[in-house]
Amino acid sequence: MGATLRLVREHYKDQNEKVVVLISDGGAQVGAISPQEAAQQLAAEDFSLYVIAVGSSDPDEGSLDKSSLIYEAVNLTMLQQVAKQGKGQLFHVLNTQAFSDALQTIEKNIVSQFLKRTKNI
Repeated sequence: MGATLRLVREHYKDQNEKVVVLISDGGAQVGAISPQEAAQQLAAEDFSLYVIAVGSSDPDEGSLDKSSLIYEAVNLTMLQQVAKQGKGQLFHVLNTQAFSDALQTIEKNIVSQFLKRTKNI
């Protein structure tokens, strides 16, 4: 995750609108850079970071119900740290409706930020 966020920062740092939507369960992390550090670097480059945590916060909850998004235990602590370091927002989704709601909220936030910037021009 850290390497992915770093790659996004490096390749899109010159864009006018810099929005990252990270969808993850926060599972095993490997690599030279932590997700938290990479998120902090995104924030320093004025990216907007939204983290959508997918999975159950109950590690004993089964994955038999395929109509929901509860497949694996989610590492909410780590994903909250990533969102915080990236000066972003965390959404924990357990079903498709919550996922849709999160995306709608993100879209509204992006539009609102864009309108604020254009008023200042």
